[in-house]
Amino acid sequence: MDYIIENESIVTGIVEEMHDDYIIMYSDSAEGYPNGSRWSISLDVENKDSYTDLVAGDEIVVYHDGNVMETEPLKVGTVYAITLKTPAERADKEVQGNDTCKSICVSRIFGGGQGRILYDFTKDSGKFGRSRTEFG
Repeated sequence: MDYIIENESIVTGIVEEMHDDYIIMYSDSAEGYPNGSRWSISLDVENKDSYTDLVAGDEIVVYHDGNVMETEPLKVGTVYAITLKTPAERADKEVQGNDTCKSICVSRIFGGGQGRILYDFTKDSGKFGRSRTEFG
């Protein structure tokens, strides 16, 4: 794992969606993408010590072979490892009616100011998705 961390390309971002064999993450710091970018990351990871038990809102570091496919979302070639940088904060809140919605709030620094990304659980899809970004 040390060799991978020291020698491979990386992209850091926040998990937005989880699927069976891949995740979608948002990066506001990926080299070459100054306005932010969405990434599709395979969970078929070369290093089996990688952290793949992810939830929306987790901040992760993805180590890959450097090949990036210019699709929407962006895709990387071979994923060597995934490490957890900052776990998501989780809270339950009541929403309309008797439904319970799990929400995740991730505080981040955006352009020198404090901001946060809010993720909400969608009952129909059974997945978390980014609902809004707040600055303040």
